[in-house]
Amino acid sequence: MSLTAEPIPLLAAARLGEGALWDDRHNLLLWIDIHGQTFHRYTPATGQQATTYFDEEIGTVAPRALGGWVVALRSRLQAVTPDGTPGEVLALHPMPGLRFNDGKCDPAGRLWVGTFADAWIANSALYRIDPPCSFSQMLDGVICSNGLVWSQNQRTMYYIDSGTQRVDAFDYNRAAGTIKNRRPVVDFAGQPGVPDGMAIDAEGMLWIAIYSEVGDAGHVLRCNPHNGEIIDDVTIPGVTEVTSCAFSGEDLRTLYITTAACLDVETLARQPHAGRLFQVAAPVAGMPAFRFAG
Repeated sequence: MSLTAEPIPLLAAARLGEGALWDDRHNLLLWIDIHGQTFHRYTPATGQQATTYFDEEIGTVAPRALGGWVVALRSRLQAVTPDGTPGEVLALHPMPGLRFNDGKCDPAGRLWVGTFADAWIANSALYRIDPPCSFSQMLDGVICSNGLVWSQNQRTMYYIDSGTQRVDAFDYNRAAGTIKNRRPVVDFAGQPGVPDGMAIDAEGMLWIAIYSEVGDAGHVLRCNPHNGEIIDDVTIPGVTEVTSCAFSGEDLRTLYITTAACLDVETLARQPHAGRLFQVAAPVAGMPAFRFAG
């Protein structure tokens, strides 16, 4: 099946849009602009957007069980109050010099967040942050930590290190918060672009944003993690740097897609929608996001 996403009118373009996530408490789409140092909350029912500005890059955002949100900035974890005001600093980055990148909360309310060195070298890591805010390093030798989702039965964690050009699966233990038995499930080696952000649907299929700097359109691919096959293809016209996606809405049947505009001037002239937020009706419902218990 081939679908085509449409840009949302009126919303400004991001330099590096990322971190799309649906907050079902407030019916908000959460997303960020890493280089723009902003956290956005988009209300589809009204078309309005609220924005919180920070003093450094922001890598990911997650709802907090206590209310409001938690953001992973370059150097720290910080709370954001329900009215959008930056709140208390919860923890400092355990490896100064690297910045936090993509992350999500697991079914038990732990926050998993990776790091990136602003260069494609294998010196980054994936961390598990347990409530209230203690760090455990779960993986090392990471190049660029990105997409994270958990299966519906909560026994498998899927993970993207973009530098490997694949999606890996782990056996996941919810009670202990541990992972083991890493194995590749979807391989993009030899294809243009790299896998970036990821969502999972109610049928257990993975929706993977492909970040590329070539071509005339971008893609989100629906993939079967049990055999590695590509099932569906969502085309994002007028932009190739596709960064993340999230199932949203009361029925979780709208897929929102973030993009970036990290291109040279000549290429950007051929990509009029670079950095815009897109949407498309999905043929299947997604899975709800988990909240940070810290």
